[in-house]
Amino acid sequence: MQMFKIHGNEVFLIYGPREEVEVGENIKVWDAKKERGLILQVIEIGLVDLPGILEDLIRNESIPSTKIVQNLPDDLKQFISEVRNVKGALAKVRKEIRGKDEEIVPWTGWAPNREATIEVVDDSWLISKLKIGEPFPIFVGNTAYGKSKLNLSAYDIQEGGTTVIIGKKGTGKSHAAKMLLLGLIEHGARCIIFDVNDEYSGLSKNLEGKKSDKKIVSLNAGDNLQFLLKYIGLDVFTKVLRKSLGTGQPSIYEVSKAWKQLSKDKKPITLDSLLAKMGDGSDSTSKNSNKSIVSALERRFVSLQRTGLFTDDDDKATTLENELKKITKGGAVVFNLKGKSSEVVNTVVATVLSKLESILEHNKNYPPVFLFAEEAHLYIGDTDWENIITRMRHLGTFQFYITNTPTELPEMLIRQTDNLFLFNLQNNEDFMHVTPAIRLDNETTTAVAKSLPPRTCLVVGTSTREFPFVIKTPEVKYAAGETRRFFKFENGKASIAETGEEPPAEETKPEEEFAL
Repeated sequence: MQMFKIHGNEVFLIYGPREEVEVGENIKVWDAKKERGLILQVIEIGLVDLPGILEDLIRNESIPSTKIVQNLPDDLKQFISEVRNVKGALAKVRKEIRGKDEEIVPWTGWAPNREATIEVVDDSWLISKLKIGEPFPIFVGNTAYGKSKLNLSAYDIQEGGTTVIIGKKGTGKSHAAKMLLLGLIEHGARCIIFDVNDEYSGLSKNLEGKKSDKKIVSLNAGDNLQFLLKYIGLDVFTKVLRKSLGTGQPSIYEVSKAWKQLSKDKKPITLDSLLAKMGDGSDSTSKNSNKSIVSALERRFVSLQRTGLFTDDDDKATTLENELKKITKGGAVVFNLKGKSSEVVNTVVATVLSKLESILEHNKNYPPVFLFAEEAHLYIGDTDWENIITRMRHLGTFQFYITNTPTELPEMLIRQTDNLFLFNLQNNEDFMHVTPAIRLDNETTTAVAKSLPPRTCLVVGTSTREFPFVIKTPEVKYAAGETRRFFKFENGKASIAETGEEPPAEETKPEEEFAL
C-alpha cells in the first residue's frame, strides 16, 4: 500500500489486488525517523483509473469473438493482471501519532512522506491508546474488521448527556439500545423507557438467573398503569386535550377554571367532578359556560375514560416515585405504549417527564435517571423538546433517542447530540440532517453509512474520544412482544394462520366532529 496524494485531510491510497481494505477500516501511517504518524480511516474504495486501461477494456469488449493468443511468461501475465486491478482507497485523517510511546493527539495538519510505512491498524491498540471504555464499561460489540472488543464507558456516555441511535428499520437500532440499557442496569443505573413497539418488556426473560434479574418493571395502560387526574396535573391534562383530542381554547379555558375552583374548594379532581363543576351553573366558574362546550368536553372525557388510564382510586393509582423505588439498586421502568391511542401515549409521556422534572428539581440529592425514547418524534411535540433536551439534562436526565426517521428530530436535538450510533441509511436528506451530530464531514457520513450491513453501525462521540468506529453488534436474541402474522415460517416449515369464525361487528354510531 502506498500514499498517492494528500489534499487537506484526504489521503488517497493505492494498493494491489492481493491486499484487502474495507470501508470504515483504520490505517496507520508511521514515519519511524521522525517518530510521527497519522491514523486514517477509509471512507471509499474503487479501481484506479490508469492511463491506457479504458482503451484496453474497449478493445477487449469490441472484439469478443476474436481469440487473442499471448505467449507471455506466467509472472508477466500475473503482473499485467495486478496492474489492471490496482485499487484506490480514499481515507480521512482522524488523529496524529507522536513520540516513541505513539501518543494519539488531534491532527495538526502535518503530512508524512511517501517512505512512511502503511499498515492496517490493530483496533485494540487504538482503543487502548484512546483510553476508551473505562470506567464502568458497557460492551456494545466488536469492531467490524479488526474483531476487537469495544466497550464504552457509562461515565463518558453520562458526561455527554444525549445519545442518538439512527438507522433504517431492521438494521439493529433497538438491539444497540438494549445493549446500552442492560449495561447501565449492570452498573446500578435507573432507567425509564417509552416503548412504542413492546420490545423491552420481555427483557426480564433474558435476565432470569442473572445479576439484572427482576430489575425490569413493565407498566401497561389500563392494567397496572393508572393515574389520578390530580397527579397528572392541569398543565399536562390540558396539553393532552389540546394536542391529542383537538380541544379548542374556549373549552380549555373552562376546564382550567373548573380545575382551579375544585382545588380551591379542596374537592376531588376527577373527570366527573370537572364536568359537574362546569355544568352545574351554581357559581361564577360555570354559570356562563356554553352548553355546547360542556357537551363537547363530555364526549372527550368519555374517550379518555375508555382508555383505562385514569382512576379515582388512590390504591390503584400509579406514581413515578413509587415505581422508581422498585429499582433503587438499578433497573428499568418500561412504559409499554404499543397499540395505544395518541391520548394515552401523550398523557403517559407528558406525565412521566413532568413528574421526573419535579423530582429532580426539588431534590438535589436524587440520583439521575437515564431516559430511553423509542421513536421519540411520534409522541413528543416540538414545544417540549427544548425543555427536555436542555433543562432536564442539567437536572440529571441523560437521554437516548432511537428513530428510523432522523429528519423528524428537531435540529436542536441533532446539534446537542454527544454520542451517535449510525446504522444503515440511504436517504440523502437523512445524511444532511444528521451530519452535525457526527461532527464529521458529509462525505464520511454518506460513504460509510450507505455501506453498512445489518447489525453494523458507526459509533462516534464523547464515549469514543470523537473517533469514529465501525462495530458489529453481537448476535443476542432478546425476548420481545410477539407480532401477529398471517404467513408463518418456523424451523423451515411454512404455514398460514388458522382462520376461525369472526366475531360480529359491533354497532357503532358515526363519530361526531367537534372542535370547541
